[in-house]
Amino acid sequence: MEKEARHAMKRLLQLLSDDELKRLYLSFGKRRVAEEPSRDFVMGRFLDDVSIEELLGSSLLKAALPRRIDELVNSFESVLERFDKSDLMRICKGLKKGDLATKDMKKTEIIDKMSRNIQLSEILKADVFQKRLTVRKPKHVSPKDVRFLSDKIVSTIEELYTLDKKTDQGLNTVTARLQSIENMFSLDKAPDLYKFLEAFYQEATRIGYRPKPEDLNKIVEKLRERLHVGDWEFILKGMQILLAHYLLTEIKQMEWKPSIDQFLNVFREEFEKAKILENRAEIPDLRNRVCERMGITDGVFDELLIDAWKKGLVSLEPGAPVGEYDTKYLVTEDGRKFYYVKYSR
Repeated sequence: MEKEARHAMKRLLQLLSDDELKRLYLSFGKRRVAEEPSRDFVMGRFLDDVSIEELLGSSLLKAALPRRIDELVNSFESVLERFDKSDLMRICKGLKKGDLATKDMKKTEIIDKMSRNIQLSEILKADVFQKRLTVRKPKHVSPKDVRFLSDKIVSTIEELYTLDKKTDQGLNTVTARLQSIENMFSLDKAPDLYKFLEAFYQEATRIGYRPKPEDLNKIVEKLRERLHVGDWEFILKGMQILLAHYLLTEIKQMEWKPSIDQFLNVFREEFEKAKILENRAEIPDLRNRVCERMGITDGVFDELLIDAWKKGLVSLEPGAPVGEYDTKYLVTEDGRKFYYVKYSR
């Protein structure tokens, strides 16, 4: 029991600054120390001269701990803010606290509920959190080092949580060892998106063959040096570009029916490209252009064009192409077929 108490005391004292540690020791009036003693020396004196009961009863400790705890809680919440909302929801669900995080809630609201309703050591042990620790490593730190540090943090927090039950100040000290996590997730400033793309474009135009793995490694190192970024900043910016391109492409594949205003904005631009006379264009050609650009079906295009015609925004004219037999006319509800559309700005 004495060994556990000394270990818990050491963990608790590590929360204090050098000056706070010295002043706290002197407040017990045990032995004098030098003007500027080393931190290790003062820690040793504490463990030899002061009991855990005396330490927990100190008014100086009670005054200092809330500030340190508040800093650590803020640091931990700032770490959670870097997680996606979906990740936070998965953490809550995995801890059987799914009601704390729903799709209609803001991320800040979810983080606040997690801080108040879930033991922080449980959050740290969650599978989703652990997996993100493996990915979100600072530069020059291996996944193995991150995992080791994470295990140490969890172990320390659990020890402090046991100590909390012995004092009214104990509950908040569960977060005592989270300060180091803030450093783990610190990132350097990422490069401007255009500069990032421009650098990639210039390297891509220099490659006149299918690159080998070792070639790609050299190219990545060259780009990182040119952009002055670390591994993680490089990965983040690349993921940002890939995600933006993926969403822009995939969202267009969904079944959309835009508003008449959205439709007309694109219609006007494509009309200028497709018109064969000053203010007239062939509907099949214009349909293909607008559908491809907006990601809508032929049927949705026809509905919106007929709607614009009924509102007097465009004019429709019959007609037929020469030598074509599978023409896709615009057909109204009463069966009338139109081949040309006229639009005047």
